Amino acid sequence: KTIKDVAGNGLVPVIAQALSYNRDSASPQLTNYTLDMNTGLLLMTFSNVMNNILVNPSSITFSGVVTGTDPVNLYTLTGGSVTDTASSYETHIQLTSTDLNQLKKRPALAKSIGTTYLSTAATLINNVAGQPVLSIIVSRGL
Repeated sequence: KTIKDVAGNGLVPVIAQALSYNRDSASPQLTNYTLDMNTGLLLMTFSNVMNNILVNPSSITFSGVVTGTDPVNLYTLTGGSVTDTASSYETHIQLTSTDLNQLKKRPALAKSIGTTYLSTAATLINNVAGQPVLSIIVSRGL
């Protein structure tokens, strides 16, 4: 079927080359997260669409304090599985039972919003353009 304008003229296909192209070079940021201590589900929201196929949960550390470090209330995940691998602004990680139990054993870690701070290494995840997430250092957790 031919598409025509109001005067009855057929449309002529035009292939135009872009005059300029700027690759996405902005590093994505973790903007917020929720941790369900009953189910062990960690939901992270990022500033860009992320590639959820390659996620490294062992790049995540939880701390019970926002600044500084407290070794008793500090825990780095040993694993976990991504529950939805579609590219998205959100990444869902199911913690391992070992990790969930270790978080629960810490006396002042992940007991409330005020004792749950997350830090990440740049190796956690990349956006769909291949840019790694900005790391969040342990002494400045989100």
